[in-house]
Amino acid sequence: MPLSDLAVTCSPPGTSVPRRRALATVAGITAALLFAAPALATAPAEPVDVPIATAIEQRAVRPTRIAPTVGVVAKIVTLGDSYSSGTGIWAEDSSYDEIFGGLQPDGLKLTARSDNECWRELQDTPGPRLAAATGAASILLACKGAEAVHVGNQVTVMQRDNIADAQIGWQGSTILLTAGGNDIRTNDGQDWPALLERCITELDPFNGCHRKSKNQVSNWTSVENNVRAVYSQLASAAPNAKIRVMAYPKLMTPSPGCPNVTGVNRNEAKWIDDQVAVLNSKLQNAVASVKAAYPAVDIRFVNVSAYLTVGACYGESPNAHLNDRVTAWSGSGILFTSDASFHPTRLGYDAYYAALLANL
Repeated sequence: MPLSDLAVTCSPPGTSVPRRRALATVAGITAALLFAAPALATAPAEPVDVPIATAIEQRAVRPTRIAPTVGVVAKIVTLGDSYSSGTGIWAEDSSYDEIFGGLQPDGLKLTARSDNECWRELQDTPGPRLAAATGAASILLACKGAEAVHVGNQVTVMQRDNIADAQIGWQGSTILLTAGGNDIRTNDGQDWPALLERCITELDPFNGCHRKSKNQVSNWTSVENNVRAVYSQLASAAPNAKIRVMAYPKLMTPSPGCPNVTGVNRNEAKWIDDQVAVLNSKLQNAVASVKAAYPAVDIRFVNVSAYLTVGACYGESPNAHLNDRVTAWSGSGILFTSDASFHPTRLGYDAYYAALLANL
């Protein structure tokens, strides 16, 4: 089936998106995690974080064009963090197809989170949808809270559990991923979700969070190096696959104000979106570097700015692509801020799917 024939179903503007449980948005005082970063737990598992190989030989690799092994079905593999797992579609963990999955039986960690939650949606995210439309098999290893090192661990699991595909360099398969957002650190050591929380809860009418030195990102070079290592690992492991590195969308999109995110003014919202733009530029640079080292590998950066256009500043709108702050009830009856906050809505994942199809 030609990719141009694949239908992308999006709810028209002015209609609500069906949900098993409605996402309640309130102006609370706690901001949710943008990339569903590591949660605190009193009894963390004993993690085994296998560092990404930083000494991957940087040389051109010509894909081996051989006939697929008999019985090997093309795969659509989804790797990455919460923007790939499906976080944002539902408010509560119990609504997701797979709540956990961040800790492998051998101790390999697929997320930085100590609770090992992933919040995976196995039908409604771009990878599974592409697999269903093309008759391929879907593999979804993405997990919220994953940093680049954990996405590298996902590649390791992908290779380990699919030996026949690994032997033919994943010929006929497509691999998509998001990575890098959880690697961000500010001048005072905060990660990106903590910075978002500070911007929303900190009361300083004379100095917005965007003006303070402590809030500026300090490790852009490290972020670029970290994702480059993952892309190199993928290019080496899957030289015959299509590899699509999906960008992050602008989170806020003030126009002109930001009415749905209490505590964030227009200038702060614009600054937050500017940081996402810098992040995407680092990802794009890393893809270009790996493409130069592996020129025969089909690896591309997919810009989604023209697809996810309605951010959290208008997250209560029926045509929003990203949630604003979302709340949910815990099992003990406590109202808390959900990790679905500042993540794609169902309509947002539809837009991600459209961007993927346009870049295959």
